[in-house]
Amino acid sequence: MVVVPWLAILVATVASFFLGAIWYSPALFGRVWMQEAGLDEQAHGARSKLRLYGVTFLLTLISTSVLSFCLSIKPGVFYGAIAGLVIGIGWVTTSIGTNFLFENKSFKHFLITCGYHIVRFLIAGTILGLLQ
Repeated sequence: MVVVPWLAILVATVASFFLGAIWYSPALFGRVWMQEAGLDEQAHGARSKLRLYGVTFLLTLISTSVLSFCLSIKPGVFYGAIAGLVIGIGWVTTSIGTNFLFENKSFKHFLITCGYHIVRFLIAGTILGLLQ
């Protein structure tokens, strides 16, 4: 029987969600990311926050649950961190990279976007490895 570690998944999801809030804040990469993405701050700010952040949280919960499934062998914190890092680089960054090539986005935008996902999966993998 597989036991789903819901507490670990929830903690990793919340950590990932708040990392995104910090990563894309004006204090870090928010302004540069918006400029590189070609987003207008006023138009972007007019979107429904509940829908935007609600769906973002749901997608983060799904991706963290999938990572938890991949780590279901009770890996420990080191394996969890390495698996998160490898998934962030090997799956996510390569997939986003393909989109960026066809969307003709800047390399700076690519680094900000992929950097967030690499760190996010590293943190999530570490938390899941620690709490599973």
